[in-house]
Amino acid sequence: KYDWTAPYTLTKSSNFFFNACQIRVPIRAFHCEKCHQCVQNQIFHSDLANRCIGIDNRLMYYCLIVSEMLLFLWMIIETFLSFHMGKSTPMLLMFILPFNLYLLIQCCILFVQLSYLILTNSNVLETCSIIGLKYFKFQSIANNPFASSDILGNLSYFFMPVGDYDPESHEINSKTIQQSKKFENYCQDIQHYKSIRFIEDSP
Repeated sequence: KYDWTAPYTLTKSSNFFFNACQIRVPIRAFHCEKCHQCVQNQIFHSDLANRCIGIDNRLMYYCLIVSEMLLFLWMIIETFLSFHMGKSTPMLLMFILPFNLYLLIQCCILFVQLSYLILTNSNVLETCSIIGLKYFKFQSIANNPFASSDILGNLSYFFMPVGDYDPESHEINSKTIQQSKKFENYCQDIQHYKSIRFIEDSP
């Protein structure tokens, strides 16, 4: 089993070196400046959850986004029905509706992008925002050696129990992957966006 208890999980076979902390990190583990630790399969740092979303909690976060999206949709419908039935004033509608609509849009953006991440086994390079709405910049499929054309395979990877996950066997268990053009492009991307570089020598 893989040990996730340490804030920095080091592996004897890791060839990925994080420049800022000067340590080797598992493949697809990225550093969070807010958490001050490396998170395996990091998606982004959630202010709502007050922690990074990674391999250990991404399924729960996805369920949270789905439930919040349905909640805000219900609140918007309920607000309109209440106004239509004369149970709320226009002033109340004017204050409540924009707030709920804004949160619903944010949840929809996260839902769509997380669904894309699940179906493609993609990597998030950075988190961007427009008028406070967060969205992800994904690594292109052409640069992602971990993406499978088999959607069911990507789904099984996402729903894999954390205790069964090992980055060396589930991410890069073949030298063929390391020698591929996609892997070279992946290394260039994470060096540019995450300050993590691939080193050829074995630790």
